[in-house]
Amino acid sequence: MMMFKDSSKVKNLTIHVDTGATIGPKGLPLVCGRSEELSLVQATVSFETSHDCKAKGIEVSFKAASGTLYYGKLFSISARPATPEEVTLRLEGEQVYLSKHWDIGVQFAKPGSIAKGTYTRQVAVLLDPTLPSSTSHINGWVKYEFEARLKEAKGFGIGRHDTVVTQEVWVLNSSVPAMGLIDIPVAVKAHWRRSVPFVVTLPSKTLCLDQVVPINIAQMPFITGTELEGQGVLVNSVNFVLQETRTARALYTRDVRQLAERFVDLTVNTGWEQSSEGWERTIYVSMPSSPALSASMTSRYLDVVHCLVVTIELRTNKIKTDRIVVNVDVDITPPRTILTPPPGYNDETQNVDAVLGIPTDLTDELPSYARYEA
Repeated sequence: MMMFKDSSKVKNLTIHVDTGATIGPKGLPLVCGRSEELSLVQATVSFETSHDCKAKGIEVSFKAASGTLYYGKLFSISARPATPEEVTLRLEGEQVYLSKHWDIGVQFAKPGSIAKGTYTRQVAVLLDPTLPSSTSHINGWVKYEFEARLKEAKGFGIGRHDTVVTQEVWVLNSSVPAMGLIDIPVAVKAHWRRSVPFVVTLPSKTLCLDQVVPINIAQMPFITGTELEGQGVLVNSVNFVLQETRTARALYTRDVRQLAERFVDLTVNTGWEQSSEGWERTIYVSMPSSPALSASMTSRYLDVVHCLVVTIELRTNKIKTDRIVVNVDVDITPPRTILTPPPGYNDETQNVDAVLGIPTDLTDELPSYARYEA
């Protein structure tokens, strides 16, 4: 719940998003979307004033968007002399997926003055499960947010000093289908010195946040007739890194920002066989959770991609130390979560209005004016 309170006189503006016991990062309300159905998000916006309040009205809005913000350089050509000139600029871009607006019905004591009392409105939005999951990083973000605005009576545009309260909702939309992930193993082969094939196998190209992933490492038999045939290969260690690469773009510029961050970073030093005939071993690696790790996504201004990097350090009788790197591109998605629907919501519900009930616990000594609408 986000709240504004004027302590000199009672004047509260609040947003409450009810997601039950599901709480996301930083205590934010958490909404978990599933691939085959829309997600319902409800918010109750209340304004309470113990005195007539000078204001034009109360607006409520919701926005789902992704965007970027970074600083770059624009090259321009001056007239004299005609040489490139670097100018540092604030570069940003925003793609809006969903935007909704409502007004809270109020009573006016006189024009430009809201009568004392309590005003409440319940609003709701339906989220497409194909929208990207929430994320927040230095150069890019995906945000779902409610905003309540008490419009001041004086001024216009930027000259008007409104009271604004916001409430972010953390959204995790899973791409896992109802029947679960289909196990289609992904195998990537690499050859060390054209003599020894190694194969890294994952159970699926799609991995989930918080998932424990079995990663199979296999050394195949030496290739006949190669320079290392007959030698024993000793693996010193195998390192597993999940790399997240975020690419940020902006309006009116070709200046792109790309940032790679390493996750997991697990090294296994023991238990590796030595054989010219081949062997295999499975290592279990835990994927990070949100918000540390983002879900994979593509958008107009922000892309997030993931790659599992497996580095095998090895040696033979003649070669002291060498390494081979195997890259496996993967998609990261939130897990499929069992959701508890709000009261009155079922498969026959045709619209948002049908699931918006009027609370029975709103009692106040002040006059109360309430509307509950989608």
